[in-house]
Amino acid sequence: MKNFILNVGEKLFIPTCIIFISYCIFYRYIAFLPYLIILKVILLLLAAIQIIAWALGKFGNAKRNNKLRLSNNNVVKSFYLHSRRIITLVFSYYFAVYLIFFLDKRSVLYNYLILLLFGLYLGYEIAVIANRYKK
Repeated sequence: MKNFILNVGEKLFIPTCIIFISYCIFYRYIAFLPYLIILKVILLLLAAIQIIAWALGKFGNAKRNNKLRLSNNNVVKSFYLHSRRIITLVFSYYFAVYLIFFLDKRSVLYNYLILLLFGLYLGYEIAVIANRYKK
């Protein structure tokens, strides 16, 4: 059951981000739709699934396989080896701040920043998948 929730959360992460970003960008155009509450409920359910999957992935694994230890002197190598985790965390944390504080209503620059971070995240995920199938 835990693996099922983790897989569903992983598969729904990118579509959830796309729906949330498009909702925030086009909010002024869809604000007066009569069935907007249904969209909000769907977004709330997707966010709940993501939070549950994140919590299971973060706190469910007591044993982590850390075979590779790096020295503190080589910062570039450390960033390279942990780049997937760094990009995912930066995007996830900024996305949470973006949604919690309604940054889309403050300035359009926050929208551009979330699109830039989403493009960086999506591009990195595509590169990882392409590298996996290259071997």
